[in-house]
Amino acid sequence: MKKYLLVFSLIIVFQSKAQNTYPFPETNAYWNMFSYNWGNLVVENPIGVIGDTTINNIQYIKICQSTDTLFEFQANYPFYCAVREEDSKYYFVFPNETTEILYYDFNLEIGDTIQYSQYSYIWQPMSLKVNGKDSILIGNNYRKRLSLVNLDTISFGSNWQNQIWIEGIGSEFGLRLVHNYTIDNGFATSCLHQNDTLVYLNPQFQACYRWTLVGLEENQIQPMKVFPNPANEQISFELLSDELLQAPFEITDVQGKNYFTSTINSSNFSIATSQFPSGVYFYQITHTSGKVYRGKFVKEY
Repeated sequence: MKKYLLVFSLIIVFQSKAQNTYPFPETNAYWNMFSYNWGNLVVENPIGVIGDTTINNIQYIKICQSTDTLFEFQANYPFYCAVREEDSKYYFVFPNETTEILYYDFNLEIGDTIQYSQYSYIWQPMSLKVNGKDSILIGNNYRKRLSLVNLDTISFGSNWQNQIWIEGIGSEFGLRLVHNYTIDNGFATSCLHQNDTLVYLNPQFQACYRWTLVGLEENQIQPMKVFPNPANEQISFELLSDELLQAPFEITDVQGKNYFTSTINSSNFSIATSQFPSGVYFYQITHTSGKVYRGKFVKEY
């Protein structure tokens, strides 16, 4: 009897966890994102919920982009997108558009696909296929997490457009996920705050702010050049300061798996990437002062 009760209890716990849903934030929420150019950080891009808006007689959550680093969102800030949720599906309306798009669907199962037609934020149609689905523990609760692969890699030229979606947060590559679909520019979500509480911190980041320039002054530049990006057979690094000689250097993928670890012995060096699986990779240099320099590059086929 105890054995049956234990099994029955586990089923109840599993079903209870599976039935939990975490809606898209409707109030007092902001994301911080970083835009990058050829793997180097360009600027922080905080976006936040500032109220509601009505489009075609349908009510949406209105999200705007902050014009400062104080994250004080005002109604006259640049419009970023409008969002509504229905049955774990997130519908978006973008600037200069009036038609909503099914952008995220957390009801998808492994093997399902989601189609995106051509519109102003993507220059040609594309399809994403779910190749993984699990739950991620955030705080004391589990949220759905989907891994999606881009089926149109031939058209786009690489497969670095693969996505990781988290319920109630969006994509790890920016809320407007298709912004990551250019070869030389993109976005990455570092964190989500809601009700003045840190809800989510991307594991690839040490903090919500100052990703590539952790511990540096705001106007200090990235200390190395990285090329070509995207890479194929190899990736090259050129130091702009000899202060980083003898500093530890490592490369990891988006899951944190280490692909290369060494010490910088030359101001110019290259690393063979022909055996790296296609995707996004992060490099990190740790200065003797404790400052950490980070960036990313893309490995193509």
